[in-house]
Amino acid sequence: MSVLATVRNALGLVHAGRPLEAESLLRAALAHGLDGPELRIVLCVALHRGGRAQEMAGHASVAIDTMHPDPPLVRQFAVMLIAAGRTDLAERAAAKLSDLLPDEPESWCLLAECLYSADRYVPAVEAARRGLALSPGHADLTHWLALSLRESGQVEGAVAALRAHQSLRPDDFNIASRICYAMCSLDTATPDETLEAHRAYGDILRRLRSGPSPFRIASRRTAGPVRLAVVSADLRAHSVGSFIGPVLERMDRALVRVACFSTAPRGEALERFRRAADHWHDGSLDDPVSLGRAISGEGTQMVLDLGGHTMGCVLPLLAFRVAPVQATYLGYPNTTGTPNIDYRIVDEITDPPGAERWCTERLWRLPGCFLCYDPEALGPPPEVRPARADRAPAFGSFNALRKISPATLDAWSAVLKACPGWDLRLKAAGLADGPTAGRLIDELARRGVEPGRIRCTGWVGGREAHLTSYDDVDVALDTFPYNGTTTTCEALMMGVPVVGFAGGTHAGRVGASVLSAAGVPELCAPDAAGYVALACALARDADRRARCRAELRRRVRSSPLCDADGFARRFERAIVEMATAPGPS
Repeated sequence: MSVLATVRNALGLVHAGRPLEAESLLRAALAHGLDGPELRIVLCVALHRGGRAQEMAGHASVAIDTMHPDPPLVRQFAVMLIAAGRTDLAERAAAKLSDLLPDEPESWCLLAECLYSADRYVPAVEAARRGLALSPGHADLTHWLALSLRESGQVEGAVAALRAHQSLRPDDFNIASRICYAMCSLDTATPDETLEAHRAYGDILRRLRSGPSPFRIASRRTAGPVRLAVVSADLRAHSVGSFIGPVLERMDRALVRVACFSTAPRGEALERFRRAADHWHDGSLDDPVSLGRAISGEGTQMVLDLGGHTMGCVLPLLAFRVAPVQATYLGYPNTTGTPNIDYRIVDEITDPPGAERWCTERLWRLPGCFLCYDPEALGPPPEVRPARADRAPAFGSFNALRKISPATLDAWSAVLKACPGWDLRLKAAGLADGPTAGRLIDELARRGVEPGRIRCTGWVGGREAHLTSYDDVDVALDTFPYNGTTTTCEALMMGVPVVGFAGGTHAGRVGASVLSAAGVPELCAPDAAGYVALACALARDADRRARCRAELRRRVRSSPLCDADGFARRFERAIVEMATAPGPS
């Protein structure tokens, strides 16, 4: 049998769900002297589908070294390698293709995608720009350029790239959605400008989603429990789970019945969320109409979106209306701008009176904090340990690079210059990559901070390894205008005080709400100058920091922030009231 025939037969077996038979066929072919990059690629696919991706590295290396310049085949290979967690091999394959076909925009597009997937954001920006020089306005290249700029912290450049792309495709709601998300981190954007971006997104949906809803809408709740549909791509090992899990588990089923619609890739959802739901559905954004019919087919009286403009966005579906009441909560720190989203769930600190002017939804303010943190959502945290004496004292931030704005860097540099002898420890996806970390270090150096005082670490695997990284941090510094949320809770649980200040929008006031609910409102400054002063005061007060190490976890556990039972009562009451109130729908 020829190599081509063997590859075809093996692919047929893989597609038929028989990867072990495909593997046996391909290994037999290799034993008889048949070989080639296509054969090795299909063997890697069979190993991946058979749950043995750890065995494919050698075959993938041979395929990369011998492969032909076939962009569709190499792209499929690289996407499979990314799915298998081998972004290093995917990058090698894409780099080889760009070497073989340097004048093809698609080669650079694939390389940018692979570099982005490997958290190598600055090299991804460079690859995307190489491709755009060959094909200005290329949609996919612009997509990877904007994402890579945003994730590396170059948010202003990301918005500019997206705006330029939008001028070519004014009715593309995906581009408009990415602009909305990026604007949340843009420290030069006014609330009016951010609102306008979200309204522009809604206008696109109105143009594209005109006409009646294609879904059969249930009647509003009049008696019996509210039939609530929770829709999210984050019912998995994700920060959203640290907050929504205790609510789903504790809501009174006599008042609210919960159906969860997970739009994450199959297999990623956590069993905890499956158990917490009265009904569970693995949805798909590839077929939004079927997802909408599944939601409305449950007789859903209220939909709760947990993602806004983040990954797995279902807002275009909800613009049709799939339930008589629709709300958004938790995962996105701004208005959605989306037609037919009736409510946005917040609190008095994140959205004080007057914040309505920045929202297209009606604000529903929960009493107290709008969040409930579960410190053991992904397993109990490691024990708090005393600050180490064998290192320099350090400030730290474990927030995503997109949240580290120029205004944040200005404040951090002021803190560091006022606290000689202190280092800054940063940990985030992307910081294991030299060029990406180097960009951030250079930004601080331009502000007068010695590069040797900056310690950068990429994201580490496993919750315990992540949390024990706080052993090397004495004072955590929040970001703005987009605050941390899970990172703030985790730092407090590890005995590290978090310095924040209350900004002017929801994204910049979540920290204030969390610190207040955690029982440490004194850690929130009124402005940027107060933020710097508070950080410096903590740096000078070793006794206060020691008390934090000893007491913060206990204080947070016993605070309203972790009162899951009390929060569930407030949350279920809000759901019932929204579902029965005379609505805007």
